[in-house]
Amino acid sequence: MKKIFDEAAFAQAKSVSFAKASPDESKILYGVSGFDYENDKGLGWLWLFDLAKNTSRQLTFDGESGSGDWLDDGTVFFTGLRGKAIKEAVEAKDPFTVFYALPIDGGEARELFRVPVAGASALVIDSDRFLIFGLYDAGEHKEERELVTIYDEYPYHCNDDAFGMTNKRRNRIWLYTLSKDKLEPITSELFHAQQRLRFGYQPFLSKDRKRLYFVGEEFTSHMNRTQPVWVYDVETKKVRKLFDNDRYLLIDGFEFKNRVWFVGTSATLEFCSTDLISVDKAGGSYRIEVQPQPSLHYALVDGDRILTASGDREKTPICAYQDKQFTTIAEPHIKVESRLFKAGGRLFYVGREAIGVRQLSEIVDNKAVALTDVGRDYLKSYSFQKPKAMIAKSPHGEVQGWVIKPHESKPDQSYPAILCIHGGPQSAYSDSLDPYMQHFAAHGYYVFFCNPHGSSNYGREFMDIDDKYGTIDFDDIMAFTDAVLAKYPMIDPKRLGVTGGSYGGYMTNWVIGHTERFGAAVSMVSISNWISMFGTTDVAFFVQDGQKGNPWDHPENMWEHSPLKYIDKVKTPTLFCQNNEDYRCPVEQAEQMLTSMLIRGVDAKMLLFHKASHGRMTPKQTAIRMREALAWFDKYLG
Repeated sequence: MKKIFDEAAFAQAKSVSFAKASPDESKILYGVSGFDYENDKGLGWLWLFDLAKNTSRQLTFDGESGSGDWLDDGTVFFTGLRGKAIKEAVEAKDPFTVFYALPIDGGEARELFRVPVAGASALVIDSDRFLIFGLYDAGEHKEERELVTIYDEYPYHCNDDAFGMTNKRRNRIWLYTLSKDKLEPITSELFHAQQRLRFGYQPFLSKDRKRLYFVGEEFTSHMNRTQPVWVYDVETKKVRKLFDNDRYLLIDGFEFKNRVWFVGTSATLEFCSTDLISVDKAGGSYRIEVQPQPSLHYALVDGDRILTASGDREKTPICAYQDKQFTTIAEPHIKVESRLFKAGGRLFYVGREAIGVRQLSEIVDNKAVALTDVGRDYLKSYSFQKPKAMIAKSPHGEVQGWVIKPHESKPDQSYPAILCIHGGPQSAYSDSLDPYMQHFAAHGYYVFFCNPHGSSNYGREFMDIDDKYGTIDFDDIMAFTDAVLAKYPMIDPKRLGVTGGSYGGYMTNWVIGHTERFGAAVSMVSISNWISMFGTTDVAFFVQDGQKGNPWDHPENMWEHSPLKYIDKVKTPTLFCQNNEDYRCPVEQAEQMLTSMLIRGVDAKMLLFHKASHGRMTPKQTAIRMREALAWFDKYLG
């Protein structure tokens, strides 16, 4: 008999984290990630998939292996913490990273080299040369950082977990030569080379490994939203500008037909426009090749065409771009959640089924096939409820969403229900497995969720809610709530809860100030006051664009869309969950709501999770948040 999903069950899950083909395309290195609940940390292992045999085998077993890559056809390399001395040095905050080499046909991993750079990653040029990416501190009084922090630039902190406080700290690029044990800087001390943008862009090498393309700029007080693209010549060791980038946050890049192409999301249109652009290899101005309606993610050169993974409603179709036309070649039921790549003439990616975890997957006859069986015992051990799709009519058009029934629900009984609101807002729900929702369903709740205006994958016009926060999105969510109650009469309309994180936390705060239909709320890493958030978040431009103003030019507009303005209308008991190292939605945002509600006599409480950021929590912290959220809803809706 399957077990009911509880707050600690999520920590038993494992999933595929990345996958990379060997240079000879005969094998695939992939990572498996999981959790150590007892020691409250994440784990990672390396596995190998043999294309000729269609079989997998495990390469590392200690759970300490970071993301890996291929050194050559018979050797993989990876970062890790192996040995007591290395672990103690890292705990003592010595800034270095160790790279290991492991033969795939047997033998122990050996230390290949180490560099005096914290949290470094690497790209292989050849067996002797490596491009190193990592954090460099160019600030003054570095030795006194535990006593004093100096701020004289923006952003002065960053939600990227590698950074925290960013003043005079830069992502830097070096060339490391193994035979000489020599580390040479490619970028200057104050040049920030983008390595993890909002959409995961990383520097990339040309196929012949002679050119490195990267994004960044040198600055001393303020980093621009978009930065130029540069190219580093591996042989001459010279850097030149490829083009000035006045518009895009870049997602992916590649060489194709004597030009350099990029997938770029418009930073000037609130992330609502994802385009294919290109520039001549010699440099110059970029040109827009195509502006497709579906959201593009990553791209892959495949002969004389480009393959892309797209977002179209709840699906992730794979499309081919050729002769300025997009053609759908597959609509896999296993959703695409990584770059596409080819090996041995076969097309692979990492993705997940509706009720499943991420697996190494292949497109066969335009259909998806999972090649790994990671997390099998986990999925078989617990009872998961599959979301049921439905469409609601809003004053602004159709709204797509889903409903999850309670575990072993009975049609003649009445049940409470919880509305979940996603983050972003440029994000989207689907029917994928969500532990937070499954936890509620396992304990007797209906759970419903939808993609209101602002969500991705529904076209550019649908995504654009600049200056409309709390208006058409609120209408959509309430229309979907009405539709769910009409379709599922076993839901008690007097026992409704609402919850969400980030933008979902903003909307939770907004909802409780605009309706009394919800009996309890759980607001996570939320937003309450756009005026104060502008000066405390690491994405001030996001606030300025989304609210069409800043505190000195348009404070009235920003206040109009701030949930805190409507705090006098709030009567809903609310639990706030905030993370003290969250620099995207700072703690003060929840504190303003909490203080105001307590003074007004409305039941409210806040959980502040230590050493947690906007997207990072330990397994035990996640379990605590799930447990406390359930307890809060049980208290007021039970």
